[in-house]
Amino acid sequence: MEIAFSPNGKHLVAIGLEDNKAVVWNWENHKSDNFTISLRHNDEDNLVAVDFPDNKNYVATASTNGTINLWNIDNGDRLSTCNSGKGLVAIAFSPKNTNLLASANADGKVNMFRCKP
Repeated sequence: MEIAFSPNGKHLVAIGLEDNKAVVWNWENHKSDNFTISLRHNDEDNLVAVDFPDNKNYVATASTNGTINLWNIDNGDRLSTCNSGKGLVAIAFSPKNTNLLASANADGKVNMFRCKP
């Protein structure tokens, strides 16, 4: 399980609560928003990471199959997808360039992506 707050503190995203879903809560009113971000992968691919860029209205989720998805945090729409390769274990947005996303794989490989939703 992993959780992350949006930079503005409005949303909390949790992964690992249900099968391949990222659950989004509106933290301002302490209620679960009326959507969940759902990823339908096979049973071997699990969500492993979540991160927000600064001052943007999207969130990134990553799964063990190497898929990184960007989601609109307000409505749950998938904005874009990229692939880091099998064994993905972590992702992180750059604090200086919010379109730059790093991913790390279990084999020690680090990838950099320019993410534009």
